Amino acid sequence: MKTLLSRFPIKWRITIWTTVILFFLFSFFAVFQYFFIKNWIMHYEKTIISEKMREVQAYLSENKAITEKGIINSKHFLENIIEKNEFIQIEDKDGKIIVSLSNDLSTDDLPHISNPNQITSVKDKSDHYLIYKADIADSSFKGTVELIRRLENYTRLFKYMSIMMIIAVLGAILLSSAGGILIANQILKPVKALSLTIQKIKAKGLKERVPELHSKDEIAELSHIFNGMMDDLEISFNKQKRFVEDASHELRTPISILEGHLSMLKRWGKKDHEILEESIAASLYEVKRLKDLVTDLLDLTRIESTRASKEIFDPILIIENVIKSINIIYPNFTFTKNFTEGSDIRLFGVRRQFEQLIVIITDNAIKYSKAVEEIKIVTEIQNQQLLIHVIDYGEGIPNEDLPYIFDRFYRVDKARSRANGGNGLGLSIAKEIVENLDGTITVKSELGQGTMVSLCFPILNF
Repeated sequence: MKTLLSRFPIKWRITIWTTVILFFLFSFFAVFQYFFIKNWIMHYEKTIISEKMREVQAYLSENKAITEKGIINSKHFLENIIEKNEFIQIEDKDGKIIVSLSNDLSTDDLPHISNPNQITSVKDKSDHYLIYKADIADSSFKGTVELIRRLENYTRLFKYMSIMMIIAVLGAILLSSAGGILIANQILKPVKALSLTIQKIKAKGLKERVPELHSKDEIAELSHIFNGMMDDLEISFNKQKRFVEDASHELRTPISILEGHLSMLKRWGKKDHEILEESIAASLYEVKRLKDLVTDLLDLTRIESTRASKEIFDPILIIENVIKSINIIYPNFTFTKNFTEGSDIRLFGVRRQFEQLIVIITDNAIKYSKAVEEIKIVTEIQNQQLLIHVIDYGEGIPNEDLPYIFDRFYRVDKARSRANGGNGLGLSIAKEIVENLDGTITVKSELGQGTMVSLCFPILNF
């Protein structure tokens, strides 16, 4: 059955199963109702014949008519008590018929029973009878009373009910099929919307989404998960696209310079030693820039795409270690530290990324602080937030450039940035790291006075 159904589309499988289930439920209810009514009416018919038997027995007993003569004299009473399609017969102990009366019932082929004191249901050809045979006795007479009731209305009623049930079963098949199709369409409506959206995505791109469902069923959950997956996929695709565009844009310049110097070497470099030295030096510089650029691009992509394991770490200790390392590289610089007292400050995140963040911010401050070689680092706690301020007294940033400093490859002064070895990716990487640590980064700067970069992170509560 499963193998056969698996060949059909889901819609028809749902329709078939729904039709079968609805059909069996309807049929079960109809059959139950049929037999319940049948048994109830049979019980009613048995009650009637039982009451009549008690009436006959009571009459004969009360009127002291349990004699052959008394029974014959009771004939008028017996004629009045039997209804249409009923028969009554009284016999003595030897089987001699004392009274035999019938009301619109042929006595030729009537069935009889030998077991007294019980009601028996007898089917004979096309007729159905109830037969009740009971003993009557007195000091001078012993015999039996037999009541026969033909269930004409009962038979006719259930003949019609059988026809109606057949019609109802056929109707149930049609209604179940229609209901199955309706239910299948309702169930698969969101799935069709999902399929249509996937086709649109294939044709038009990643912007399409499945309409949001307000129900709380599994289909609505599936649609929500699909839309979330498409959001993540679109973000990932856009990041990849932006990476390729940015890389292509930034790689074009050093590659063009390399190409120019190599062409110059090919033409004149072999003979002119000065041109040879100049071109080699320029080429090495551009190769280093290419290497740094590729490294930064890979770092940025890695931060965006990977989900490194997070841990609890001491930010103050990391800042101190970074300053010690940088101070070795830049011994002429003075690093002023003003750290919050207490050793119980902890952050939760990727330790390596936080260390990289402090390196980027501090290195940026050093690059643009040639006039005053001093960097100040301050930490403070406000409202369960750790604030880290990195302050330099260098060139500063114009106000019109501040909104764009976190954009990839943005440089305030392109010539000066390249001279300092910058490629415009440092603050972009820093911002990505800060967001990964659930923090914020802000920059305040005054041209010619210096810059303050402020980092804010939620402190881990123990």
